[in-house]
Amino acid sequence: MKKTKTRNHVKRSLHSVSLGVHILILLLSVSFAQAAEITVQAALSSNQFTLDETVRMTLTVNGTKSAEPAMPTADGLHFSYQGQSSQMQWINGKASSLVVFTFMVQAEKEGSHIIAPIRVTVDGTIYSSEPITCTVQPATTAAPSTGQVGTPAARLRSGEADKIGLMRIELAAGQGKIYTGQLVPFTIKAWFRQGMRVTIKSNPRFIGDNFLVESIDEEPKQRGVQMNSEPYVVLTWQGSLSAIKEGTFPLEVEMDAELLVREKQQRNNRFNSPFTNDPFFSDFFGQYARRQVMVASPEKEVTVMGLPGEGQPENFHGAIGKFSLAVAASPLDGKAGDPMTLKMNITGQGNFDRVAVPELADTTGWKVYPPADSFAQQQGGSGTKTFEQAIVPTSSELTAIPPVRFSYFDPEAGEYVQLNSEPIALHLEKTAAQQAVVTLPDTVETLPDTSNLKNDTNLAPIRSAPGRFVPVILPLYRQTWFLVMTTAACCGLIVVLLLWLRRKKLLADPSITIHKQVNKQLVVQYRDMEQAVAAQDQDVFYTHCRLAIQLRLGEVWGVEAGAITLADLQQRQAPDDPLLAIFTRLEQSGYGGMVIEHERLQASLQEILETTRTELDRLP
Repeated sequence: MKKTKTRNHVKRSLHSVSLGVHILILLLSVSFAQAAEITVQAALSSNQFTLDETVRMTLTVNGTKSAEPAMPTADGLHFSYQGQSSQMQWINGKASSLVVFTFMVQAEKEGSHIIAPIRVTVDGTIYSSEPITCTVQPATTAAPSTGQVGTPAARLRSGEADKIGLMRIELAAGQGKIYTGQLVPFTIKAWFRQGMRVTIKSNPRFIGDNFLVESIDEEPKQRGVQMNSEPYVVLTWQGSLSAIKEGTFPLEVEMDAELLVREKQQRNNRFNSPFTNDPFFSDFFGQYARRQVMVASPEKEVTVMGLPGEGQPENFHGAIGKFSLAVAASPLDGKAGDPMTLKMNITGQGNFDRVAVPELADTTGWKVYPPADSFAQQQGGSGTKTFEQAIVPTSSELTAIPPVRFSYFDPEAGEYVQLNSEPIALHLEKTAAQQAVVTLPDTVETLPDTSNLKNDTNLAPIRSAPGRFVPVILPLYRQTWFLVMTTAACCGLIVVLLLWLRRKKLLADPSITIHKQVNKQLVVQYRDMEQAVAAQDQDVFYTHCRLAIQLRLGEVWGVEAGAITLADLQQRQAPDDPLLAIFTRLEQSGYGGMVIEHERLQASLQEILETTRTELDRLP
């Protein structure tokens, strides 16, 4: 009984040691991997912009799915947070995740500005981005014009010059109230009278920094129309915009154009001739002049509202618009532990950059991995965002994939909408233990005695008695031999890691290796000196003593030991240094024939040995 308890105690101890070593190695590996992979990068959409413009800044954190950034800071710049998005990438067979934070940047004054490094906290560790330098130029202003070539453009608001045309901006469904972050489609139309010689010099641009243009057509659509019985050519641009702050703001666009205008020539009718006063001749001799103009639309007031806090779902991530959800999964049969692919399509119109992956309503019994996403964009902010996510059932008792939830804010209804998919039925195989149902009989039947039967086949005879029973069936990871082998392997791995770190340290600092080699050689020299003292061999003692001093001083000075002479010591050591006195005595004995009397030879050599060892050990 005592042996059994001791054996169980040993097994539990080995199991605890093995588990601790595994956890230690796992924590070290995870910490090293995170420290090596996480990077933070900040970038502006444009490093040069004007005082009345707004630019976008993105903060990308690679190597993690979640992070906490600090608000950017810079003297003369204002930052507003717009939201975040995350994605999963597979590069060369390796999975990597990243999270992107978006900020809008507005300038408060002109000049060069430096955005300080942005601090990001990931799992308690702080990382920082590199500083960003940007240049803010003066705001674009339009000065009045006299209509002459080379003068600044005249700003003509729509309706002020009927001879030129009209310009107007229309929001989708005539919206006069929108929400911050909402993607609003717009249409810009410019009408010009047919026959006017007009050259469009720029695309329409928004005035002010209250709205951010997400997209706009590069080339307008052109067609002819009739207005008030007059033929016009209408140019149409379509795009989408979003508001970055709350309040009521004017919405206005302007566009540069160039007119070719006929100027009548003033002729001096000295002779009062009827021909020179004829309009026909005035038009014939008239000249054309180029006139730079800026056509602007009427101001349109738009009220920007913040999203309501009441009724906001927990899984809301900032999606605004109208969306639909479609979910499919494959394969739907297999067994517990087999991966499945959950494909989720979100289709509609809105700010897809804030559309996050839908979530399972219940993750019990499921292992969920980060998704991969793609986006197919269409006109006017419409499109389809697809998420493909790997999920793994951990129990064969599961009969369906739980519903998938996605929430968004409907700006037309002014309320949050929760989309829920239907559960998807599964057909998982049962394990052998679940399929086998053992029914024990109420009585035990007596088996016939087959020991006397002749075994004419290769089959083993039926046993009438059971074999040896065991108290419990231990799994592999709890068996003694497995624990011993895994513990030994982990210890070997730790030893290899320590040796590798030691070798790396020695390679980084060669002086450590040199110091150890010199110490080993000094041990040999001291031993030979002690033997020479015992044998009272003065010449051998002096030889090893000189070599010991040269070895240590060569290490300290960083020179070859054999090249050190008495002149070197006299130049580097103090005049009263004991090593200098000893080395001088050694040189005099070798070249001057100095001999110590036999009666005090051993004591003198022993004294030199102890002094040499003490002084050499003091050296750094």
